[in-house]
Amino acid sequence: MSLNILAQTEKSRAINMYTRLTEVIPAVDSSVITSMETLIKEGNHIEAAKLITNTDDFYNVGLKNFAKSFTDSENSGDIKLPINDMSATIIGFTKDNLNFSTILSEDIFYRYRAGTPVNVSNNVHYESNEDNNVNLRTDLVQDTQSSYLNINESRVAGLLTTRGFAVNGYEAGTNRAAINNIMNQFLCHTMEQVQDSTRPTSRVGKDVFLVPNPSIPHLFKTRCQGCHGLMDGLRGAFAYYNYNGTRLTYINGTPDEKYNINSENNPTGYETVDDSWISFFNHGVTSDFGVSLLSGNGAKSLGISIASSRQFSNCMSEKVFEKICLKKPRTKEDKLVVEALARDFEDNDYKMKSLFEKMSVHASCIGEIGN
Repeated sequence: MSLNILAQTEKSRAINMYTRLTEVIPAVDSSVITSMETLIKEGNHIEAAKLITNTDDFYNVGLKNFAKSFTDSENSGDIKLPINDMSATIIGFTKDNLNFSTILSEDIFYRYRAGTPVNVSNNVHYESNEDNNVNLRTDLVQDTQSSYLNINESRVAGLLTTRGFAVNGYEAGTNRAAINNIMNQFLCHTMEQVQDSTRPTSRVGKDVFLVPNPSIPHLFKTRCQGCHGLMDGLRGAFAYYNYNGTRLTYINGTPDEKYNINSENNPTGYETVDDSWISFFNHGVTSDFGVSLLSGNGAKSLGISIASSRQFSNCMSEKVFEKICLKKPRTKEDKLVVEALARDFEDNDYKMKSLFEKMSVHASCIGEIGN
């Protein structure tokens, strides 16, 4: 893979790379910058980037802010959100070089090594450790969700069953928010971008009005169907989950009552009786998402479907591009970089740390400053 580095002094290039990866401006005479200069002179740009991803700054600032962006359901870019089990797990997967395509399905979460014990009903463990500036690189450890949630390992689904995801996905509503968040955070699309009235309506719930506005009789077909066809097909995966205001709950074999509310709105609509789901991603505007697993039961199988898709890899590469390059990939060159590194991400066991390192050496990122 061509690195296409623009001409800069080795020191300025090292400083640019360090700043982009960590969000911290380093001392120009620091040992890391000096070592990076030597490696860059030798043409070992990736090795220079690896020095950065082994620093406390990378984990405690740059990567932490990146991970927090996944918990921002409003996509506001708010990095002042407290760390939680979801963002900590993203950091941990990156730190330990775990296969990122399993982050939506494995019985794994990350917590701090010490401090206030983990409590699934609040976020005190994470907030107190963050307030005390506990080092994420050295003090974040892997654990199993099932040992804390009282949910069978087969029903745990990585980030999808963290408290951080549940509070935005399963509270109140009808669990459609969970699908919206998956679209935003793991497939890099809004529901508005993927609405498509050609999708089947076989799973649209009873609560969705067939005639939402009598003055616009075709509104369901032209607008509502486009989103609900996709969302309602997938939301069955979370039928047994709820967020009760403090914690995630799970009742095996019993869909939460919110799934079949307001049945008078659409008496012929789909009645949720189990946690089965059907994917209509292979229809219409999302047919190029590369989703191969199109049906299943429960959150774990849906997580596998999402994270094994081509669009998941594209999205992770796009998010890292935006983080490192400080812009969206709009030009043809930028899009080619994102696509190439998405394929590299897949080919190298979905290592997120490596994706950061390889992105940081492209001219389309650091080559634009410090010349």
